[in-house]
Amino acid sequence: MAIIENLGIEVKVLMEGIQAAEYQGGDFSETNDDFGAGTAKCHRYIESVDNAEFAIEVSATKNNPWLKTAQVKNCLNYYIDVDDHEEVEAVCLWKARMDEVLKGVREYRSNVPGLRKFRFTPVQIADDPDDAQFEEDGKHVERLGLIRVRVYRATIVRKVRAKSLRDVGDISEGSRSLYESSLKGNALSHATVLSPAVDTDETTAVIDCRWKDPEDKPLAVFYFKYRSKAALQQKMIIPRPRSPTPPPLDRGSLPRSVPNMLSGDLLGKLAFDEVRRLAQQGLPGTGGQLDNLPLTEIHRLAAATLDNLPFHEVRRLAQQAPSTNYVASNIKRDHNGALALERPRKMVKIEGGKEAIDLTED
Repeated sequence: MAIIENLGIEVKVLMEGIQAAEYQGGDFSETNDDFGAGTAKCHRYIESVDNAEFAIEVSATKNNPWLKTAQVKNCLNYYIDVDDHEEVEAVCLWKARMDEVLKGVREYRSNVPGLRKFRFTPVQIADDPDDAQFEEDGKHVERLGLIRVRVYRATIVRKVRAKSLRDVGDISEGSRSLYESSLKGNALSHATVLSPAVDTDETTAVIDCRWKDPEDKPLAVFYFKYRSKAALQQKMIIPRPRSPTPPPLDRGSLPRSVPNMLSGDLLGKLAFDEVRRLAQQGLPGTGGQLDNLPLTEIHRLAAATLDNLPFHEVRRLAQQAPSTNYVASNIKRDHNGALALERPRKMVKIEGGKEAIDLTED
């Protein structure tokens, strides 16, 4: 929320009638306008959308020091600057009128009040023209993509009915075209245009005021830089989207060779008793037959069982696998033909740098 608490003033940008999401951060150094430390400043980024109409809501809270005094003629003047156009609109608030929504620029045509609504338009990138056009464009590019609201204290002198309103210059009704070299890394995505005028029954009054704050020293200034979502991500104002999380591995959908590779890696790390247990599950009720099976068949049965185990069981086996494991060459048959594990041979150095097998018991 763009609010300066101690001054009791607030500004919002509404897009299609809903308050635009606001973000803090980023570099606003080029927008401070040398107003000095006496001017309170509030900086926000907002997300803009192609061709969306927007409005600016200004308000004062009941705690506003200037308006809550006994001076009933005290007022606050809000001046709206859009892109490189200053004072396209203004509004005066006082005790009986503490908020206002500005939907666009008000005008009179043949004494009939009309309204040209604010609208975001995508910035079109054009090839660089000659230097003169580039220089002219470069003078304004720093203000593009910016809504600025200046707030001044004043006292009301008189109110009169408006006959004509301020000239807003050449704010386009269409898209804005910029030269790529003049963007200067600003990640601009949108500019502001005015929609064609529509009739309105809202009447407008012009209020003559006596200013308390000098023009170059406003009470407060609100800055809203508007950018597309992609531009905000580029400037790291909002996080970039994370890569989608891959779905869980469906082992049943894999080719048979893939689970076999996974189970083979784990089987090579298991104690042989665990391998026999897994193989036994592949031959329910016929455990005695394992002794008559080749080693390769026992491994095949164990791998098949491992492939069909739930993941938590596979993980348990992996966590319990010993760090030192017997390999297939250590598995022998005893004199009765039963499978047995041969203790790994321990080699020792003897004289002359030769190696010998250590047959002593550990």
